Amino acid sequence: AGSIYISEGTYSSSFPTTTGAYREEYISSTGGSDVFVMRFNSSNLSLVASTYLGGNGDDGWGYFKSTSISIGSGIFVTFRTLSTDIPTPINAAYPTKPGIGPDVYISCLNADLSDQISGTYLGGSSSDLPEAIDASAGPVFIAGHTYSIDLPITAGSPKTNYQETDAFAAEFDANLQNLIGLTYLEGSAD
Repeated sequence: AGSIYISEGTYSSSFPTTTGAYREEYISSTGGSDVFVMRFNSSNLSLVASTYLGGNGDDGWGYFKSTSISIGSGIFVTFRTLSTDIPTPINAAYPTKPGIGPDVYISCLNADLSDQISGTYLGGSSSDLPEAIDASAGPVFIAGHTYSIDLPITAGSPKTNYQETDAFAAEFDANLQNLIGLTYLEGSAD
């Protein structure tokens, strides 16, 4: 039988997690939100695995789409974060939170949600908000919108200059260790 994965933000410190999950306990020390990821059996919708994700600040909250999930070489989840302490591999493309506002976090979990395989932050000096992720073809693609004038735009990008509330698109390798491409998208007030 296949699996169904869902992810979102929660303010619940008693959310149902499963024994052996990557993070069984509520993480936010500020009373803010954490992200949850759940795996269900697709034939009978029974809960197979459930874990928290995040750190000391608000994770996966907001009035825009707050989390997004894609299945590739692992279970990829992206969410907005204010946390500075999400466990991130040292060889990640961006192992530390880049800005003071909300930034993007991308996590790759194993199929049974018991371990984070890889993860990285992404952002600039202002607010950066993920809207979609696709890891089905190997590389990891992220789209969102930003208020940062200093995202790590890559050489050869079609749009390198920021305009008020631009969208962005980024591509990472499957291990989230290298940013392959990042560009701003289209005009002002996007």
